[in-house]
Amino acid sequence: MDQAFADVEPCTFAPGECLVQEGEAVDGLLLISSGVVQAQWADLVDAQGPLLGPGSALGDISYLLGGVARASVIALESVDALRLSRQGLDTLMEGDPAQGQRLFRALAAINAQRLLLQTHAQMGDGVAGHGAASLMPEPLAAAVQRFKQCAAAVEVDLRRSSPDPVLRRDLMTAFHTLVRLTGSLFPPLSGETPAPDIAALQALRLELLPYLLLTRSAERMYRKPRGYAGDCLTIAWMYADEPGGAGELGILLDRCFLNQPAARAVA
Repeated sequence: MDQAFADVEPCTFAPGECLVQEGEAVDGLLLISSGVVQAQWADLVDAQGPLLGPGSALGDISYLLGGVARASVIALESVDALRLSRQGLDTLMEGDPAQGQRLFRALAAINAQRLLLQTHAQMGDGVAGHGAASLMPEPLAAAVQRFKQCAAAVEVDLRRSSPDPVLRRDLMTAFHTLVRLTGSLFPPLSGETPAPDIAALQALRLELLPYLLLTRSAERMYRKPRGYAGDCLTIAWMYADEPGGAGELGILLDRCFLNQPAARAVA
């Protein structure tokens, strides 16, 4: 990031502070590295806006479409972020078109994921049968729910002065159970051919992608910046056996991935 953006500006926001003001111009992007924020709209006073956490990009719609911010974003707790100026982004586009293309693809993926989540939320309980969880076998849906509950419990516990190690152990157990169950329900067709990308696996991806994007190693495996999952840097991280990611939850989730047999076999 330091090589791509010469003017990245780390910034901190206090609880209640406005990161983005609806109707005002936005200079570039804000990337949240820790903390939770909430989106708000002036004409939807009674509605609860979505919560956004580490890995979220703010100002992307204004950057892509131009004009002013379409929503306000308020910090619910202390927030750390990186500010990428429009000038720095434009310089990147002109100097490295390939990197600029990857940036646009990433922004497109963020907005596509946002659209999917909003669509499911708008469907409501009356048609919940069409939601992501209903497309998965019941044991898998239960395992996903258990994993998400454990992750939420750890996230709350991180705010305490004395973290509970039991909650972290529960999260790792829930993750391992989810991986084992997924492998047994959807085994690969052969050593090289993965299981078919059926609706249940697409639903599973929709549920777990926000967590995966918090990690370092697993996010790189998923993104494949060099065209394949096990590039030299990913393998080096496995050898080092040092998890990374966005915030403490991202690091803990990366540890869950590095503890899997495939990663242990590499290390």
